[in-house]
Amino acid sequence: MIDNSKEFLRLFEKSMNDVLEKMAQSVKAEAEANAKVDTGNLRRSHDYKVKESEHIAIVGNTAPYAEAVEFKPESKGGRPWFRLSFRNASAGFQKIIESTFKGVIK
Repeated sequence: MIDNSKEFLRLFEKSMNDVLEKMAQSVKAEAEANAKVDTGNLRRSHDYKVKESEHIAIVGNTAPYAEAVEFKPESKGGRPWFRLSFRNASAGFQKIIESTFKGVIK
């Protein structure tokens, strides 16, 4: 019997990181599309990082006022966009997972 466990683990790790990359790109694109625009800085300040060794993706916004715009009540000038963007993007996560792992798990 041939032991393919090391190759499977290598492919699984690569696929997991590919999934995280695609999910982060999806959230970033959705957040950019939904960001309210005055000067365009908020929209341009989205970024993400995939920490492969920890299997996590971090998506955020580096504009110094992004947190206030997201969490301030709308009645006081807040214009939340990021949480909505994550929810919208997450609707496609299962498809990303299935298509990425299709060739790994047979």
